[in-house]
Amino acid sequence: MEKYRSTADPSTGIHPFIPPTFHPFRPLLRPILTLLRLPFFIILFPPFLLLNSFLFLLPSLLSYPLRRILDKLFIPYILLSLSVIPTYPTIEQPRVRGAVRGKHPSRSDILLANSTSPIDILLLSFAYSPTFAVPSDTPSHVHPLTLSQALLQTCTTPSIPKSPPQTLKQLLRRNGPISILAEGCSTNGKGVLRFRFTPNPQSIPDNSVLYAAGISYTPRGAGCRTIQSMSSALLHAMGEWRISARIRLTAVPQDGAEHQACVATLAGVPPLKIDLESGRRFAQHWKDTASCKS
Repeated sequence: MEKYRSTADPSTGIHPFIPPTFHPFRPLLRPILTLLRLPFFIILFPPFLLLNSFLFLLPSLLSYPLRRILDKLFIPYILLSLSVIPTYPTIEQPRVRGAVRGKHPSRSDILLANSTSPIDILLLSFAYSPTFAVPSDTPSHVHPLTLSQALLQTCTTPSIPKSPPQTLKQLLRRNGPISILAEGCSTNGKGVLRFRFTPNPQSIPDNSVLYAAGISYTPRGAGCRTIQSMSSALLHAMGEWRISARIRLTAVPQDGAEHQACVATLAGVPPLKIDLESGRRFAQHWKDTASCKS
């Protein structure tokens, strides 16, 4: 822990990138649970990804409703094979005047979410089938992601996608709703990083509602593999006895002053004063340490 102090949050002392530790007796049960669940996952997940990638290429008039059907059919069973009970988000009291209480996001809306695990992506897809995106270095722009890219984004070294950046209006015209992984990289679930994306109210269509989405798990850190591969993250999730997921949403003002704090409150963790750059430094430290050990 000491050698990673430079990437810890200075205000709280939290290390948001250290892979979580697990109960010492779990290794005895983990291989059995993984072997029981793995066959179901292998049967469901590859064809689901293949079909989703194909549907993503279709015109939006066809793509979204067909992806919605596909997500509803496949994702509940994929989640069960990952020891996750499928759940719908809870809609909290809106924090913006004029928002309809209890209203779920529609095709024209935008979600700002934290990121800890590939399970996040599956849960949000089950609920809303959004197009996922990550912040761009160009202000008020995002990089759209396919489902496969979004899953990889949650458990690999932070990098800038190759897809060209787009404005929110451009992306909503084609593939709404949008779920922006606003931190730019994943954490171990102990805090929410400073957002790299702050929406410009002029860049958001008049008919769009902006939501903050906080995602948390019990046990804390289940499925979180901030440095390792997606296969490692998913296999780790299969080895859990049960993962309870909670997603809380609320409509927020388009002015981005409180977005990070709002997502952190919904996720039940503190907002941190570090960002994506700390994640990149941690990934390099981790890689260097692994090279020295080998």
